[in-house]
Amino acid sequence: SQINRFVPLSMGPFGAFATLLYGLTAAPASQPRNAILGQAVSQTIAIAVSYSVMPNWAKQTVATSLAIGVMVRFGITHPPAGAA
Repeated sequence: SQINRFVPLSMGPFGAFATLLYGLTAAPASQPRNAILGQAVSQTIAIAVSYSVMPNWAKQTVATSLAIGVMVRFGITHPPAGAA
């Protein structure tokens, strides 16, 4: 189904996400603003790039690069979101 195709995309960095939120609560990258907006931006970029006609290796490279660049530019860096 269409929804199951994106599940690995969002479940991969879940361990790092939980570690930041529960283990390093004072770190800037684990603040709610960074966590929520970083994940939302990264997922949006990943889904948009997945519809392109590039080979899979290029999609992964472009999506990760764009997600990290956008998060840094807007000050919402969240490392697990970059892995999404």
